[in-house]
Amino acid sequence: MKELLKEQMKLAMKASDKPRLATIRSLMSVIQYQEMESPDVALTSSDYTGLVQREIKKLREGLEYAEKAARIDEIAALNQEIETLNTFLPRQLSESDLTGILGEFRQQHPNTGLSEAMKYLKENYGGQYDGKVASSLIKSL
Repeated sequence: MKELLKEQMKLAMKASDKPRLATIRSLMSVIQYQEMESPDVALTSSDYTGLVQREIKKLREGLEYAEKAARIDEIAALNQEIETLNTFLPRQLSESDLTGILGEFRQQHPNTGLSEAMKYLKENYGGQYDGKVASSLIKSL
């Protein structure tokens, strides 16, 4: 993942894409900080995915506040950062895909609750879905 980020950083520099470059640098900083926190443990691909998702979650929270304050310039910048970070995530499952997966899970395990279904999703489809969407789908099923 770090090699991919370094390559994307070079491309952003060559293209003079300052917002993308800033977003990638920020993500690299988060990754380096995480590596310093636990130098003995090498980060796995799921760790990298988790870090990217955590950063997207922070940006979405900032986006909510920006929308409440009607800060159009900030909304556009945050959306662009979120789009940039989304490129470093695995392909995300659509809501219909999640509905199908959860439907099959409910047929196989009819007496399970929210926590078991979320655990199943995390173990089998980690990093490929939005937790809020999955949670709301499970509750509706």
